[in-house]
Amino acid sequence: MKSPIIKATLAVFVGVLLLGGAQRASAAQLTSSQIQAIISLLQSFNASPAAIQSVAAALNGNQGYPGYPTYPTYPNPSYPTPTTPGYYPTYPGPTYPYPGQYSDETFRLDREFTLYPVQIAHEDRGELTLTFNQIDGYDSYYYRSGSRDSVRITLGVSCPQGVYCATVWYPEQSFVVEEDESVRYMGYEVTVTNIDRDRATFRVEDDNRNSSNNNDASIAIEEPDRGDDVEQGDTLRVEWTIEDRPSNSSVALELFTESGRSIGTIAVVEGRSGSYSWRVPTPSYYCTMQYPNGLCGMDLRGDYYIRARLLAGNGFDNSYEYDADDSGVFTINR
Repeated sequence: MKSPIIKATLAVFVGVLLLGGAQRASAAQLTSSQIQAIISLLQSFNASPAAIQSVAAALNGNQGYPGYPTYPTYPNPSYPTPTTPGYYPTYPGPTYPYPGQYSDETFRLDREFTLYPVQIAHEDRGELTLTFNQIDGYDSYYYRSGSRDSVRITLGVSCPQGVYCATVWYPEQSFVVEEDESVRYMGYEVTVTNIDRDRATFRVEDDNRNSSNNNDASIAIEEPDRGDDVEQGDTLRVEWTIEDRPSNSSVALELFTESGRSIGTIAVVEGRSGSYSWRVPTPSYYCTMQYPNGLCGMDLRGDYYIRARLLAGNGFDNSYEYDADDSGVFTINR
């Protein structure tokens, strides 16, 4: 064990080196063997690694002592705080505004229709008005967690579409309706058939009207099929079927380009299942003036489809449309 006198002597020696002796040693260019001897002496007295490294650096002109280990530093660990992005999890919310939020919709009896919160729907040719207020306890801006199995609606009355009238005042009523549940208002039965995250589907029935208004009337066009082709001047067969046929109705056959541009009316015929033979026109200046005239004289070339519309009455003067269906896309060649 080293004596206190030797330890003191060593401390003085090291201090001299650190206070200026290192510069003279560097000037004298100590050899690596001499530097190693000094380092070994310090190690024998259990000097701290930091002190040994400082002396070695001083003896080498602050260039460090080759071969002597350096000690890495470690950054302090950081922990998220309430202000750190991502500290609080975020959850996707509804898109606002909803599609069609600021537009009114129309609906037909005995058919399902879908609304978004705050939308209003009017019975087509009728007087019932349905306002979809919100889903469960949600308002139109925010959602909360929990089940979404009920909606809030408000029912009222108005003049039938296209009729100028003074409706006898009848108070609006609000309801909370669960999925697959129905409520009654002024003889109407309103059923919520489905509730989704941001929309709901409804169905309205009225037994006093169902027997005569043919709201289930439908039309399906069967010919021409997709991929058919025909030459100008040839005859094209158009065929359709009707379900729940209204007693006073018509079928209008209209031609559209494949992109959806209306060309015109081919024919208006009686509203029953049947067919029509259309002579595809050839370009001409000589045609009858009656309407419809089968698009006489038009130069039709390309891809088209035919829309069959089931209409009330004779099919003119903006007649009410029960249903419509489109044929497959076919080609007219020249």
